[in-house]
Order: sequence, then C-alpha cells, then structure tokens
Amino acid sequence: MAFHLRKQIRAAFISTVSGLATTGANVFDSRPDDYNLFATELPALHVNAGGETPTVASLGVSRIFERPMRIKVKILVRKNTGYADDLDQILKELEVAVAANQGLGGLTKYVHIVQIGDPQFSGIGEKVAAEMNVEFEALYMAALAAPDVAL
Repeated sequence: MAFHLRKQIRAAFISTVSGLATTGANVFDSRPDDYNLFATELPALHVNAGGETPTVASLGVSRIFERPMRIKVKILVRKNTGYADDLDQILKELEVAVAANQGLGGLTKYVHIVQIGDPQFSGIGEKVAAEMNVEFEALYMAALAAPDVAL
C-alpha cells in the first residue's frame, strides 16, 4: 500500500519548489515554527500540510471525495538589508514553480495560491530575520476506501 495522498502531495510539492534560484535545496518538510536554522540553511522554505474539508463528489459503493488540502509554506530569510525584496523574490519563484506543475505529477487536479500573509520581521543586532507565510490549495480526489490512490 502506498502512503496517504497527503504525504505524496506534500512530497511532490517539496520536489516542485526545491531548487529555486534563491532558496536552492533549503526546503524543509514539516518543521515546527520554533526550529532554528543554521545560517547555511537560509534563505529557506518550510512546507507543512494544512487542514482540509472533504466533500462527497459521488455516491455509491466506491464513494469519491473531493479533498481541498491546504499546503502552508513559510519563507524565511536573514540578512542586513533587502529582506523585504528577498521575500518578494522568493514568493515570485515559488508561484512560478507551482504554476508550472499544478497537477503535481497527476496527484492533484490543481494547486493554486490562496493566501499571502504579512511579512514579519524580528531581530536585534546586525541581522534581521524576516518571514512570510503563504498558503496554497491542492485539490485532490480519492475513493472512500483508497486514500492513497489519486483519481
């Protein structure tokens, strides 16, 4: 049996956004908000699966559900100046990469951006830490008894 589609979708999303010009391979799966990163790991993306509210798409023995899953991405940078510009640049690269692979290899019907949070800044001293939360929605479909198989 394969992994739940949520895990498969999260992995495909991470693969899609890995290698961006600004963040490179610094894409981390399901790290807590207070997890400290080393300087060599920044700028970075944290990717977490959010909630979903499945709805019945068809009745019958093999009932099919539409499942709009939220994918939460935190963009993180740390530098002396230009951090707001870096957040916006990473956001652009993120949106372009996701738009180029909306089906995530056939796992989803679409993935699109649904929310961009306010940039947050913190830090005292020589470098400022900046972050921005971005949410995507990934619509996938699965049968009642097969949450590991994309329809």
